[in-house]
Amino acid sequence: MGEGTFGKVARVNDLETNKVVALKIIKNVHKYREAAKLEINVLRKLNTNDNHLCVKMYNSFNYFGHMCLTFEVLGESVFNFLKSNAYIPFPVDQVRQIAFQVRKQVYDMAFLLKKKSDIFS
Repeated sequence: MGEGTFGKVARVNDLETNKVVALKIIKNVHKYREAAKLEINVLRKLNTNDNHLCVKMYNSFNYFGHMCLTFEVLGESVFNFLKSNAYIPFPVDQVRQIAFQVRKQVYDMAFLLKKKSDIFS
């Protein structure tokens, strides 16, 4: 599904639930592993609020030093979408909608930080 600095994302079948999920595999590098642990903690807190604008993380686990996270499958990455559309930019209305959703998530995270001071512990 995609690849980045920290690792890769693959579309896989979860054998326990028989659902297709996005599996994010973080490289076995100490600083990436620590960043993944923080991401897991934040996503667990956000997912408890029935937040429909935040991707749903189903599970996380360590596989021989690689942090792995499973998510709902949403679609292709922004990069792949742009690539398949000859790098034509998003229309302004879509950029506004994306910006609104990002702003709302940042606000929700700030609210959770005030409400639950242990979000990063």
